[in-house]
Amino acid sequence: MTLGEKIKQLRQGLGLSQPELAERVGIEQSYLSKLENDKSLPSNDMFRNLMSALGQDVPALIASGELADDMERLKQISDVEILLKQRSGKLNQQRKLLLIFSSLLLVLAVGSFYAGYSRLLFTENYYVYVSKGVENLDEPDGMFDIWRRLVVAKEGEDIRALLDQKEQEIYQRGDIKTLVTPDYRGQGFTENVEGGKRTYELEHQQEIPRPVNA
Repeated sequence: MTLGEKIKQLRQGLGLSQPELAERVGIEQSYLSKLENDKSLPSNDMFRNLMSALGQDVPALIASGELADDMERLKQISDVEILLKQRSGKLNQQRKLLLIFSSLLLVLAVGSFYAGYSRLLFTENYYVYVSKGVENLDEPDGMFDIWRRLVVAKEGEDIRALLDQKEQEIYQRGDIKTLVTPDYRGQGFTENVEGGKRTYELEHQQEIPRPVNA
């Protein structure tokens, strides 16, 4: 389904005519007709206004997969592009965690064999810490989590535009790194790296029992 087809479907589902929806959004009916026929692509602000008028949650709409066939074209809308990048980042992080978990299971298998062979009994705890990217030395720790609170608009500036700009900057700087260690280093810690510093947060704790030969 294309965006134009979805707009038309939602409009009809609400029982609205083209003139009525156009009036709600504040655009010409002729422009709405072009959008529904996919002859034009809305700007980011217009896309937000349309989705709001149609009662749609943009993240939920993108996640539904209904617009998958039109997604290449919709990447030109910045909100859609950011959502797709965020989804991609989360998938990559999940793959990394799955790889870590698989590695831990391998360690468990080898350890269990060794424990059974040598009749040893011991338990190990592994701590998984995750850093979302390199922070500048003059930035507060945990910058990738608290950056929204640091954006302040000056007189005459558009706070939403500043947030969008900062969000894209934070995304581009993102570089997830995972650290698996048997040493507990608290709920979080910071260490200096090339180009700045990294703040690691405790993601989860994995306990690996090594039972005696059964």
